[in-house]
Amino acid sequence: MPLTVVLCSLLLALVVPPQEPAPSPEALWDAARAGDTASVVRILDAGVDVNATTRYGATALIFAADKGGLEVVRLLVTRGADVNARDRLTRVPGPARSCRCETAGSSSRPRACLR
Repeated sequence: MPLTVVLCSLLLALVVPPQEPAPSPEALWDAARAGDTASVVRILDAGVDVNATTRYGATALIFAADKGGLEVVRLLVTRGADVNARDRLTRVPGPARSCRCETAGSSSRPRACLR
């Protein structure tokens, strides 16, 4: 290998900072569970699919609704989350399943928790 190629490679390695790995759907689900709105925004802005599902069909919206994270629920819905998403375990739409509000458990009005 010519010396100039080696020197250029070394110089690039010193100048170009390593890139952070792209966020994963798991990071989105964890942030939604934790009610961490800022992290959810950052992860979605990085390109993670708002409707990414676990192997059981759960979504970030289901996790946020399950933990009572109304602010995260609203954010996910405005970013295009499917309010009718169902996981394979409960078969009830996420927000209707356990959103802690006056209409908790009402599968006929999953958007009620968002008002």
